[in-house]
Amino acid sequence: MSDEQNDNAALTPSQPQSLARRSAALVRRGLAEALTLQSSEAYYKSGRAKQEKTYAKSFRRMKTLQTLMPELERAGQEKTSAQSFISGLDGAIVDYTIAIEINPRYAKAYNSRGAARFSKGDLDGAIADFDKAIEIDPRFAKAYYNRGRAKQDKGDLDGAIADFDKAIEIDPLYAKAYNSRGDAKEDKGDLDDAIVDFDKAIEINPRLAHPRTKRALKGLLRYRLQHGGRRPTFPLDH
Repeated sequence: MSDEQNDNAALTPSQPQSLARRSAALVRRGLAEALTLQSSEAYYKSGRAKQEKTYAKSFRRMKTLQTLMPELERAGQEKTSAQSFISGLDGAIVDYTIAIEINPRYAKAYNSRGAARFSKGDLDGAIADFDKAIEIDPRFAKAYYNRGRAKQDKGDLDGAIADFDKAIEIDPLYAKAYNSRGDAKEDKGDLDDAIVDFDKAIEINPRLAHPRTKRALKGLLRYRLQHGGRRPTFPLDH
């Protein structure tokens, strides 16, 4: 037998072992990746739960203040409620941040963290998170809608309308996007177009609980004069 034949004979028995080790390594890597994603998802869900609880608690507390609390006592209670609201959002933001550190491509975590930052009034931080969510998932309609809302609050009406347009292009039945686009168009003075969007929002979701959409067709200008300041709005989609 030649030296080459001897070499081949020596190599052959080790090949199944190498393949087995390679397969085992791939399995371990797959399990590690799966565990990482599960861990990221757990922190994301924890953040969502904290955020939802904060919104619900704030809503219940404000109803109590508005209906039961004497006027002189209300200011102090409202300050306490605001502090509790911010604290709850901070806890959600911490969880979303951990989820992102574990999985930097987690678009939903960026979107939800942006929504929490928006609720705290951090519009620039919110927009940065929505930008990242859209970079990761360019078809993420909620992130476009949320970024539009943040731009709207910053006074960038054209930018807001462009984002609402994109959200509607992705999801033609996105009632809240039509409604918010109507708000932005109204702010720009495009009242006819605003009414068309309010109409569409109501057509898609007749139970849309938003005072402006329900009253828009009955007197958009009159209603605006009667209700100065920032309009009532939906929470962001997270």
